[in-house]
Amino acid sequence: MPRFSCFAPFGMLDFSSRATHTESIYRSMVASLRDGIDQSPGSPDEAETYADAMSIARALYTLNRAENSTDPQRATELLPELERDYDVRPGPYDDLHARRTRLAALGRLPRGPTYVNVRAALAELLGDDFRAYLLVADGVTVPALDELPAVTRFQRGDAPPKFAQLIDPVTDLGIPLRVAYAPLEGLGGDTNFATGESILVSAEGTSQVERVTVSEPATGSFMATFRRAHDRGSLLTTMDFPAWCSTQRTALVVLAPRSAYDPERRRQVHELLRRMVRGVSTWAIVAPSSVTETEAVVGPWRLPAMLGATVLGVRQVSLFP
Repeated sequence: MPRFSCFAPFGMLDFSSRATHTESIYRSMVASLRDGIDQSPGSPDEAETYADAMSIARALYTLNRAENSTDPQRATELLPELERDYDVRPGPYDDLHARRTRLAALGRLPRGPTYVNVRAALAELLGDDFRAYLLVADGVTVPALDELPAVTRFQRGDAPPKFAQLIDPVTDLGIPLRVAYAPLEGLGGDTNFATGESILVSAEGTSQVERVTVSEPATGSFMATFRRAHDRGSLLTTMDFPAWCSTQRTALVVLAPRSAYDPERRRQVHELLRRMVRGVSTWAIVAPSSVTETEAVVGPWRLPAMLGATVLGVRQVSLFP
């Protein structure tokens, strides 16, 4: 254990058995100047050597403290500046350790939203309260990526778009089918479709939209082959339709039961993931229903569990992957 001494006053006392910077510098100076000065206790030369060692050591400790202030895990004086850099505010009950660990977790943002990096950031932020980070699902919103060419449409030239609606539903798929249509009230304009013209069907809802090619047009009807079913009144149009496709990911953040219900812990997790994961990612904070030495069981949902703190279904995960 360290002890107070002439080489270890306040500001230079470390929790270490090693010699302080002051003592190391003083002994080095005495060894190098042994034959040139009087080093007897109480002599002016001895006092000057000690004062020089104290000054150099004080400057060295100041530089070390300044360097530590750039590290979120050791910062003290510059902690408010680092929090401003990351645009975070400490909570009313956050101690020094909580503020440091949050900054250390946010310091991983430039490394990207990879699984390993997100998991490490959560572990730094939550400590022993963190149990697992699970990627549950990787879904795709409609239309799917391979369907984009079949539902995207761009007009050529300045021809005004045509609008109409189906009179009867479409139920027979994969075969040429004649369908009847009527113009939309109040729009006016040309509603007669021509041979070879591309029409978007059910453009009002992206889940059923498709593009078909007109054949054998007649007044109020045309022939086409449909891949999807369509309801009565579905929109028919030749307007521009740039369809977009986006992936969606779902993850579970498994916390210790008490932390999963703690509003402050949940806020910290939401704050970190909002900044770290991609915009298509969703997540839920959950608590394991049972835990062993090697694995945890998440779910099933049991009342009166707090919504968002547990999930439907059962999933077993290793606590030590």
